[in-house]
Amino acid sequence: MKDAFKKQRKLNIVSTLKEEINSCSNLAICDYQGLSSENLNKLRRQVKSTGSSIAVVKKSLLKISLLSKDNLKPLAEEKINGQAALVFLKENPLDTIKTISKFSEQFGKPTLRAGFLEGKMV
Repeated sequence: MKDAFKKQRKLNIVSTLKEEINSCSNLAICDYQGLSSENLNKLRRQVKSTGSSIAVVKKSLLKISLLSKDNLKPLAEEKINGQAALVFLKENPLDTIKTISKFSEQFGKPTLRAGFLEGKMV
């Protein structure tokens, strides 16, 4: 019973991620390894203030979710190592990228690995 619950929970996470990925045309992958939970929460709040959001999930679930969209396969296959977070760049992608860069200058993390902007990998 416990295993069935875990599996269903993972399926729900993947389903939610897929929906979010399909509704967002701009994404970024960043490495947050070494960032304290307190600082990660600060980053989340700052990113949220720009109209975007960050999802921190297991790499395997993130990879499955990204592979569901053909044009994101390179992102899923190459850029997910270490502790990777998915950034949904919604209202103003450039403001969000600037916010993450400033945060990174201050705390040394996160590191932006790759992005997917307007249908192209960058």
